[in-house]
Amino acid sequence: MNVQTGVSSFVRQALSYIDEHYSEAITVDELAKSCCVSKSHLQRAFRMGAGKTLVKVIQEKRTEKAKILLRSSNLAMIDVAVETGFNNRQHFTETFTKIVGISPSAYRKSKRNMLGAAAAFPSLPKENEGNRSLHYKGCPGFYPEEDAQEAAKEHTHAAAGTTDGIR
Repeated sequence: MNVQTGVSSFVRQALSYIDEHYSEAITVDELAKSCCVSKSHLQRAFRMGAGKTLVKVIQEKRTEKAKILLRSSNLAMIDVAVETGFNNRQHFTETFTKIVGISPSAYRKSKRNMLGAAAAFPSLPKENEGNRSLHYKGCPGFYPEEDAQEAAKEHTHAAAGTTDGIR
């Protein structure tokens, strides 16, 4: 989460607390006490400083952590929910879907499909890595020096009455 510069220290302290305790039950009262401010003052300062409600920030943090688990583990949905601080699977699914735009199971499936595609089609070498076999040789302009050599060969063969070196 990007927080504007100049945000009060207790808002930064609250964000740090959320980062460390997202998997636990976090109440606004508990968070306010940890920052030594009143509940209403913390909520107001949070909306002004972070541009979001405290509850929204906690939900977004938990959802980001859930996305990591969905991509990298085979945990059951209820286990992902519990690991990321949601109190039940239904609440987890509703919150995740609202924030991400798709359900947790659809997210997991789409990310696994993407990972499978990445394994099946590893990234192509960058230019200048010397692997010219990936380029279509018949396309003029890829390698002008090779195109010139090929043209010279064809000219030599045509003058000798051969095609591609075959008599």
